[in-house]
Amino acid sequence: MAGFLFDENLPAQVAAGLGTCGLETNAVGLDLAPPLGSSDAANVAWCLANRAALVTIDRGMKNREIRDLLAQYTNLSFVLVDRRIAPIELLYAFVRRHKAMENEVERCFERGGCYRVRLKREGGVERI
Repeated sequence: MAGFLFDENLPAQVAAGLGTCGLETNAVGLDLAPPLGSSDAANVAWCLANRAALVTIDRGMKNREIRDLLAQYTNLSFVLVDRRIAPIELLYAFVRRHKAMENEVERCFERGGCYRVRLKREGGVERI
């Protein structure tokens, strides 16, 4: 089963709450995930080793590291979250979309490729 790693720029409580409900989620700084302050490269390596998609608000506008990593690791699945989304909206949107996203990420690990989407403020998903 594929999972999701919430970057530290998202509320870890959302990932923890989703995990409590049985969804395969983790957050930087919690449990077995990379520690707080870890680099994007460390988070990407963790995702690839643990069959997880990276969930973040970082588009690589100020720091190009995430853009470079996405170009380098074409098998990395990625969920870009709208910066304006409130934690409760993120929770609801993720619950609504989790199973479909999980299936797509798992398919990518099994067959190759990647799943890259933007989770919009109103809860919709669009491919990027």
